[in-house]
Amino acid sequence: GQQALEDRASKRETVAVKAKYTIPVEEVIKRYQAWQTAQDFGLDNYTAKATVHYLWGIGAGTGSINVTFVNNFFFARKGGATWEQTQMLVEGLPWTGRDIPELPIPQPEKVNTVPLDISFGKQYAYTLAGEDIVSGRKAWKVRFKPLDSAQALYDGHFWVDEESGARLKVSAVQTGLKPPMLTNDETTEYGPMPAPDGGQLWVMRKISGQQTFSAAGFTLKAQRTVEFENLSLNPPDYAARLAQAETGDNHM
Repeated sequence: GQQALEDRASKRETVAVKAKYTIPVEEVIKRYQAWQTAQDFGLDNYTAKATVHYLWGIGAGTGSINVTFVNNFFFARKGGATWEQTQMLVEGLPWTGRDIPELPIPQPEKVNTVPLDISFGKQYAYTLAGEDIVSGRKAWKVRFKPLDSAQALYDGHFWVDEESGARLKVSAVQTGLKPPMLTNDETTEYGPMPAPDGGQLWVMRKISGQQTFSAAGFTLKAQRTVEFENLSLNPPDYAARLAQAETGDNHM
């Protein structure tokens, strides 16, 4: 009798101890924001070579076309992202003309868009969507959506490293777009790099996604990937490099 009751109570206590703790999403956001503050303090700017590959679906099953932009990528914490287009290839062949060629895509000078820059602040509602493994690291998966659906913001998920609080990956759909772009969804993967003064800083390493555009009554879809290489963090000549690109003849 009494012993049986004590055994059952002991088992209940054991089960309670073994019950997995679920971290509140507010705590996940706090850890991410603390990491972001340190990241902002350590990373003023960086440059990279960014190669953007587009695979365009043209018309209703009438074929596709490959377009590649080779860019010098510039990112500054206070100035945002931009890039200088240094080369364009159509079906793998370099385009040698000064101007962008006539392609069966809308406003080709505007489709080479810079990556999404999402600030996870009070304009979003957050919920915890579970745990995941990203690049071999345990991560919390956080769902975010705009509090005001009429604003031009983003909707999706991002992954926070359980150990460091770092942003490992973001998968988002851009809302409130203007023609010719109709939709823009992309997944950005981040990776660590040695900081110039020690430690680690996290930067974009790869982007993949899909965009849709309207043109002459048609809806055109494009698969897009962006690969970053030859990264230079906090280069002392960043301002000079950017100024040279902005005053040069290449498209920005």
